[in-house]
Amino acid sequence: MLKSLFTLLLSKFFKKTDLDFIVGQVMPDGWYRRIVVKESAMGSFTGNYTAPTSGYFCITGGNGILVIAIQAPVHSRIQTNESSLLQWPAVYIPVNKGGTLGYQITASTNQTEGTTIFFVPSIGATAS
Repeated sequence: MLKSLFTLLLSKFFKKTDLDFIVGQVMPDGWYRRIVVKESAMGSFTGNYTAPTSGYFCITGGNGILVIAIQAPVHSRIQTNESSLLQWPAVYIPVNKGGTLGYQITASTNQTEGTTIFFVPSIGATAS
């Protein structure tokens, strides 16, 4: 019933096509707008990032990964032990404009391909 009431209320203010457009604004934009923070970085490292717009903070790990973690209001983490290394894991987390998060990558000593960290603005985010 609440859903029906909400839909009826929204229909008074928005056409369905407008609502579809508005909802789509939070989705990630194209690859061409991504902001590379680190590219093919080898080994273990930590860092912080502040989002220039609302969007998605992404980490694509290299090979030989032990831990990938993003610390934010909602955390994301992948971890394994030394005997079963992660190969090219990927994690992401949505973040609001101005939101600051921390990240950690722990790699084994025999890593041969690095980690890439990037930010993808949402469709509705304006360029900064």
